[in-house]
Amino acid sequence: MTILDLNTIRLRLDEQFLPLEPALTGFRLLDSKLTPRDIAACEQRLEVRFPQSFKKQLERFDFGDLTIGPTYFCGTGDYLDFLGSMNDEDPYPRARWWDTENRPVDRILVAMSDYFSILLGIESGVVFALANGEAWTTSEFMIADSFEDFLRGIGTAMLERRPGEDNKALANAISSRIGAGQDNRFWLVIAA
Repeated sequence: MTILDLNTIRLRLDEQFLPLEPALTGFRLLDSKLTPRDIAACEQRLEVRFPQSFKKQLERFDFGDLTIGPTYFCGTGDYLDFLGSMNDEDPYPRARWWDTENRPVDRILVAMSDYFSILLGIESGVVFALANGEAWTTSEFMIADSFEDFLRGIGTAMLERRPGEDNKALANAISSRIGAGQDNRFWLVIAA
C-alpha cells in the first residue's frame, strides 16, 4: 500500500467536497495566503524556529479553516493566531496542553482531533500525539517523521478507509510508512 502524495490528496478532496461548497467548507487543501514574513512573526511570538517541513506546508496550504477527517487545524480562518493562542503561556492556564509550569521549548500544538492533541517537535520536526486529558510528559507518542508525512497519513486514512470495515491493515500500513511503527494507537483510531 502506498501513501498518497499531497497533490493526489488535494485532487481527491476537491472531487469529494467542492460540489458541497459553499454550504460546507473547510475540507479541502486550499492555497496558502501566508508570507514568509507572517510565518517569521509567528515564530517570534512563540520564540521558536519552525522545522522546514512545517514551514513548507504553511507556505503551500491554508490551515485556517481546515479539517481532514477528525483532525482539525483551525476554525477561525487565522491559523497563525491559532498557533499563538494554543501555545501561549497566558491567559488561560487551564486550557494549556502541557502540564508543566512553562510550555516545553521543543513542542507546539499544531492540530487537534476528537481524541488527541497533535504536537510538533521543533528541533526534530517529528509529529507526536497526546491523548486528550493525559499529561504530555508521560503520554505523548510519535505519529509521523515530519509534518508532511502527517498530512499525507491523515489524507490517505480519510480517503482510503472503508467505513464499517476493519481498517487495521490500512492504519498499520500508513503508520509504518511514515515512521510510527505498527499498532500505533493514533493511526488505529484515525483509520477506524
